[in-house]
Amino acid sequence: MCATCFTGVVWATSPEISQRRSDIEELLERNRWGEARAMLKQLRRDVDKVKDKYDLEWIDYHYVRCAVELDIEDADGMMQQYMQQYPASVYANRMQFLLGSYYCDRGNLEAAYAEFMKVDFMGLDSREKERYDVRMGYIYFVQGD
Repeated sequence: MCATCFTGVVWATSPEISQRRSDIEELLERNRWGEARAMLKQLRRDVDKVKDKYDLEWIDYHYVRCAVELDIEDADGMMQQYMQQYPASVYANRMQFLLGSYYCDRGNLEAAYAEFMKVDFMGLDSREKERYDVRMGYIYFVQGD
């Protein structure tokens, strides 16, 4: 077993799963959403649902993220389901931000505002903070504030 560290969480994973995660991360960095999504789907089938629960959480987060990027129908439903299934996830805040961004990008500013108000701004990275500020500024502007 080897230890893999991602966003401050240490997971014990097999070398094979660790390599597959690395391959998927490379695809995600290059915005190759379709390929990453297919690999995530296969990896989800191969991990032990009890023993590899942190890997499963990672897989599901990135699978939903790919669905959003690929504009898959019901991506918002997938995000909401993720947050219900993993309320204490290390990705919960990012998923909340992703959902707010999804609604904002589709012009549903009321829903976007409601989701953004649930986001822990300080828990976002600098790029996400900038996107949050721009979107919230736009929402306030449209509301006349």
